[in-house]
Amino acid sequence: MKNSRVLVPLLFVLALLVPIAILGTSNFSAVNLGTHDPALVTYSTHGNSGTAIPANLLQYAFFPREPRLQDVTPISGFAPIGMASYGSATNPIRTNAVRGETTFNGIGVGFFSAEEINYSTATSYTGSGNATLQENAVLWMGNLGTYWTQNVLFIIQDNPKTYTLQLVNNVWNFSSITANMNRQVTNGTGQVQCLNSSGAVSCFYYSVDSATFTVTTPFKVVLSMTTATGNAAASVLFQYQVSDSTGANFTGQYDDVQLYPLHQPVSSYFQIGGSTPVTGSLPGGTTLTLPSDLELVLGGPGGGSDVYLNFIDATQQLFYQNNNATYVPVPDAYSIGSDTSEQASGATVSPNLANPSNPEAVLTSGPDSAQKLWPLPISFFVTGTNNFQNQTLNLEGQALYSVNSSSNIMPASNLTIFESDSHSSLLSNSNGLFAVGFTPNSTGTFNDTFSYGGSVAFYPANVTVRIAVSSINVSLSVSQGQLVGIFNSTRIIIPSNESTILVPVLSGATVIVSFQNVSIGTDQRELFVGFTNSSTLPQNGTVAFSGSSSQTTSTNFVTQYLVTIENAYTSQFTSQWYNQSSTVDFSAPSTIQEGGQVLTFSGWLVNGGTGSASQTSSSSLVVDEPLVILAEYVYSSTILYEIGIGIVALVVGVLAGYFLSRRRRASWEKIP
Repeated sequence: MKNSRVLVPLLFVLALLVPIAILGTSNFSAVNLGTHDPALVTYSTHGNSGTAIPANLLQYAFFPREPRLQDVTPISGFAPIGMASYGSATNPIRTNAVRGETTFNGIGVGFFSAEEINYSTATSYTGSGNATLQENAVLWMGNLGTYWTQNVLFIIQDNPKTYTLQLVNNVWNFSSITANMNRQVTNGTGQVQCLNSSGAVSCFYYSVDSATFTVTTPFKVVLSMTTATGNAAASVLFQYQVSDSTGANFTGQYDDVQLYPLHQPVSSYFQIGGSTPVTGSLPGGTTLTLPSDLELVLGGPGGGSDVYLNFIDATQQLFYQNNNATYVPVPDAYSIGSDTSEQASGATVSPNLANPSNPEAVLTSGPDSAQKLWPLPISFFVTGTNNFQNQTLNLEGQALYSVNSSSNIMPASNLTIFESDSHSSLLSNSNGLFAVGFTPNSTGTFNDTFSYGGSVAFYPANVTVRIAVSSINVSLSVSQGQLVGIFNSTRIIIPSNESTILVPVLSGATVIVSFQNVSIGTDQRELFVGFTNSSTLPQNGTVAFSGSSSQTTSTNFVTQYLVTIENAYTSQFTSQWYNQSSTVDFSAPSTIQEGGQVLTFSGWLVNGGTGSASQTSSSSLVVDEPLVILAEYVYSSTILYEIGIGIVALVVGVLAGYFLSRRRRASWEKIP
């Protein structure tokens, strides 16, 4: 950290700035430039030349400075830290009032330093515990000139939580690089003071409010400047409001600076955007111009001083008044200012974009960083998850942003996002997430766009996703049974009244579809054999749908019946599925030897007698229903005949023996 600050004429500083910033050189005449940019003071050939600079005036002189590119890291780690709006050069904002709000949860004010060269005499301006909060704007008054107005809060730290505050303002002439304030063209509670630096005189208006305020953290400060017309060409009203944790509330207006008091009112406004007339050429042909910006920044306590912040915890918002006399946030914000030479170090500024329409800057302890706070670009990332049961593609998106394209990706919350398919508005949550279901009613390819109209915090953005919707025509010959589809390994029950199934697929994704067989009882089923009319031929009973093109296909089911053939005499049993209208052939032996007996095939019993078949031992049937076919046999007739002959032979034999025995007896009886 450098412990000195120089107040020198603007033209001289412009001539020295680029070598200092680029080459890091500080050996220029008797001016001690140090390692970062010197203060900028307007140059004039008139005034109280030769007078000494009052040291106590330095704390109330908040000098202009050289322009600084907003995306360049502050030199030596010092910069006017906080918020600055630079607007648009081609479409600047013109407003009658500006307002800056700062809430200090805690601030530790460290060492400050500056150094003024009065001819060859160096005047040091150093100390600790003092800093400033500056609201700076550029007032345009047409042919009457351009002026830099500063509503400044002087901060004195009494102890770790208590502070004394005092209000100070400055008005500088920005009509040209050589312009100065004139005592005859200003009227207010303050005065015009001229400072001499190395023979050059710089004059400015300043006013110090006699009141001081003692506050305790957390405390809030609102600084406002308003243009008005009346008994002068234009007036600037300097207003404030201070409140703290004890309930103290101070509010009021401490100065009304009239510019050209004897002149008729002219059109006057604060301009945010473009450049001021303060322009100078540097060695080498480089031109530097102070911007017409709006600033709410922390810096040293006047005199072009630097201050180191031991710690800080604060938030800021910056507003301007629109045509409806309503204060609205500035359309762009950066972390450092460019017009004031007072600088600070030890604070990092980052955006809080949780409320996209009213963002804020967050100041925390850390290194200075020059960066854009808002608006920032956002990116949408959309993925898809199918709800196959509802034939819906659930689209899940996330809105993300990063500051200065850093790797620290943040969610963009509370964004109202329009979705083209359902014509509905979605709101991103605290994680930047949003979701919507895409439920198609026809096949084809569709573009679904998510768009964001933009806000203070974010630029407009949109993303379009492509969805291909394929269809499956389901054809079953029966209405009973439960149809189950397999979608990416997910088992889905298809309602019985669904004849067409729509499958939406996000571009880049693929859905693999198959179906299970449909069981109707225990002896009838619908066998899934694949798809027809599909660009993807059935392979293992699956079809692939992609998000790049739409397909139309049909399921291919075959009705099958269970056919059971049983022959109890031969222990033959078969049970097999047959396609409807196919033919089943069956046969049985015509005779069967069983236990020395012969059984003869007598016919077929089909479904308990309700069906019929040819009664020959070899037969066939057309399968139009489940079949149970039983073979039937009877005892053979030849066996019965043989049994009869045996019985007759037995009887004849018995009778023959009887008669023979009688004849023998008779012969016996005849022997004497």
